[in-house]
Amino acid sequence: MPAASSIIYLPVAAIRVMPEDYPLTVRPGNLPRSGAFRDLVKSVEKNGVVVPVVVTKTNKLIEGHYRFWAAVAAGLDRVPVEVG
Repeated sequence: MPAASSIIYLPVAAIRVMPEDYPLTVRPGNLPRSGAFRDLVKSVEKNGVVVPVVVTKTNKLIEGHYRFWAAVAAGLDRVPVEVG
């Protein structure tokens, strides 16, 4: 049985975002043009990040790029993360 993962909160500045790891459409400069992204930012402003992003043991972002950038755009200082 796999070990249960725990969710912790990390400062957004501590999360390592590697642009080469995700497609061009997920890059920060492209996100605000998307209506869906603006809706996600509004949701994060209201509810916070509901589903944690996933990072490596070295805090490299590996899943949840849209949620991460929405949190940044919403002005959050910390986001929930799961170490994967």
